[in-house]
Amino acid sequence: MYLYVEKESFLHTFHPVVKILMLITGFIIAIIFNAPSYLLFFILLTILMIIYAGGITNVYRMRVILILLFLFSTILWAFFIKEGKTIIKFGFATVTDKSLLYGIGMGLRLNLMVLSGLLFFSITMIEEFSFGLHKIGLPYPFCFALSMAFRLVPLFLQEGATVVEAQTLRGLDLTKGNIFTKIKNHFPLIVPIFITTIKKMDNLFLALESKGFKPYKNRTFYLDKSLKSIDYLSTVILMFIIILCIVLRISGHGIVLDRL
Repeated sequence: MYLYVEKESFLHTFHPVVKILMLITGFIIAIIFNAPSYLLFFILLTILMIIYAGGITNVYRMRVILILLFLFSTILWAFFIKEGKTIIKFGFATVTDKSLLYGIGMGLRLNLMVLSGLLFFSITMIEEFSFGLHKIGLPYPFCFALSMAFRLVPLFLQEGATVVEAQTLRGLDLTKGNIFTKIKNHFPLIVPIFITTIKKMDNLFLALESKGFKPYKNRTFYLDKSLKSIDYLSTVILMFIIILCIVLRISGHGIVLDRL
């Protein structure tokens, strides 16, 4: 249910703060460039890192989302940008060479962001994520709420699978009919899924209250990592990459159109 992959890789040993900086770097690079060639290079680099970290199965699980993001972004941007030489015309809608390249770049940008997130969650436990955010300086209540939100997603999916199996055993057929019939058949599942999920979350809140949980008190962590020399070196390298990408963008490299 979680994306974290248990593996003894070099990327897994990084401090949580460095891992968060890696995630931010991936997002920044995706925003800086809009040329497909530059974005494709960083996508391939990210995929290689994911393969090394053992998280290629996460990419396979998200393959449909990656493909749809790329296709929809490419098609929409290609028709809405009017700059460049016209190559295709459908009545009032036109596609130019620059609009097509820009659309492809926007699709690759979204894919790079998703892949950066997959890399991050493949090498980072939720506890590490919360610990890293707190070390950066964010208040503990925010870190705790965010970690609970990540735990809620697999809980919600697990409860949904249980309810689907229970209703299927009672004779509910979710496979027959067209797409609208299937959507209609899924409506009866919404109420029991939400009720069971809310009950489990209520039990969790009661457990926290019974243990005297107070988020605004000074916190100690079972997971306590210190920055090592490799973490400092990695931070310097990531900052250098960000600065280099900004300089390239200012110099006019890696762009199809001079816009974000």
